[in-house]
Amino acid sequence: VGVSRDELLEAQIATECASAELAARHATDDDVAAMRRLIDEATAYLGIESCVGDDDIRILDQYRLEGYGKTEPALYEFIHEMAKRTGLILDPIYTGKAMRGVLDEMRAGCLQDAKDVVFVHTGGVFGIYQKKQGFELTWRTV
Repeated sequence: VGVSRDELLEAQIATECASAELAARHATDDDVAAMRRLIDEATAYLGIESCVGDDDIRILDQYRLEGYGKTEPALYEFIHEMAKRTGLILDPIYTGKAMRGVLDEMRAGCLQDAKDVVFVHTGGVFGIYQKKQGFELTWRTV
């Protein structure tokens, strides 16, 4: 496509900022419109054509656990189990919630027609340090 690493990082940062805003509260119709704008801006910036229609946009806010930075013991257990089974390091702020949501949706059959499911792990490892007390509690009980 001819996109530099810096351009991809800029698009990723814009996406994460918008996602953080949406994750802090329950989704509304305005949020769907905001996501549409974000998709359009990112694809225009990257010089590619969007293949995402308005009907393809679903914001699943039930995995946000009452907002940014909010966690629960079951999330730490999930993250610990994923690391143990797959070696994938997730954080309790973004990627742990997102991966748990993807797997829940797959188990519920919501993605059964999908040919491929891609989870983009954007990092988030620093969130582990902010919430280390939750991991300490989980590791003691395992």
